[in-house]
Amino acid sequence: MGSKETLKRVTFDLGERVKELNCLYAISGFFERPKVSLDEILQSTVNLIPSAWQYPEIACARIILGSRRFQCPDFRETPWKLSTEIVVSPEERGVLEICYKEARDGAGEGPFLKEEVKLAKVIAEKLGKIVWTKLAEKSLKESEERYRALAEHVTDGVVLQQEKRVLYFNNAFAKL
Repeated sequence: MGSKETLKRVTFDLGERVKELNCLYAISGFFERPKVSLDEILQSTVNLIPSAWQYPEIACARIILGSRRFQCPDFRETPWKLSTEIVVSPEERGVLEICYKEARDGAGEGPFLKEEVKLAKVIAEKLGKIVWTKLAEKSLKESEERYRALAEHVTDGVVLQQEKRVLYFNNAFAKL
């Protein structure tokens, strides 16, 4: 292989890695948006994933999490499918699926490049952490709302103090 061909191949490979990094960066960006819902993050992610693959025009993605499904508008399950488990917790798992809508020549690697297989695993791991975090945030918010409602409606004075600092008190305590 001549130096021009080598340079062309290295340039192509670098371009592919940049697409992968942009995909991961964008997924992180979805999570960091204020007041974004988990459903919005997951739908945005499946819409973005094909652009990181070698053949974005024939790639599509789907996330299955419990009974919920998020997929590209043109998703079609095909024999050329890459599935990666999303682990949220030992009890809760999902799957990330990426399909090519038509066969592609994989030069002996199969339909997906080894870099695409690695990227799918990294995306699934990141999604597992995002889902766990969003579920924990939701649970914490619900718990705070329950305890606040309880503290606001009891007739006894309630105060929450930590390290000699008052963090919270209800109206009944204020009236005392």
